[in-house]
Amino acid sequence: MTVLLSYWRFGLVAVLLVAAGAWHLTDKSKGIDDAIELVRAEYINEALAVSEAARSREQQLITANAKVSHDFQTEKTRSAAAVVVTTSKLRDLEATIASAGSSSSNSASPNGADAPFATIAGECGRALAEMDGHATALASTARALQQYADGLRLK
Repeated sequence: MTVLLSYWRFGLVAVLLVAAGAWHLTDKSKGIDDAIELVRAEYINEALAVSEAARSREQQLITANAKVSHDFQTEKTRSAAAVVVTTSKLRDLEATIASAGSSSSNSASPNGADAPFATIAGECGRALAEMDGHATALASTARALQQYADGLRLK
């Protein structure tokens, strides 16, 4: 019994060490949980930043695509109006040619009977050449706008 009484101090120290160790381990696991939460929070913040950047880029592309579509529609409307005006001028020239042809066949003037027809045909030819150049330019612009819009959709 005296032996047990002399070693009770070692037992108390052992119990205190076990208690301190347990307390230390629970404190460390709490620190690990805090570190995991910190890393998780950083990851979430990075993911949110990337997501916001992607949304911003997508909005920029949508705005650019809308602008290109609007420009395309404007150009299409303008070219349709130009075709209407040119068609009207062509009809006027055809009517003038028809009236000049009927008046020249009735008058039968020997000098320059074909002069009004030649003048009108020359004007008509120039107008057609100008209209062809305009149509070619519009087709080129339309192709470029379509390629640009397709490029925006792919990104």
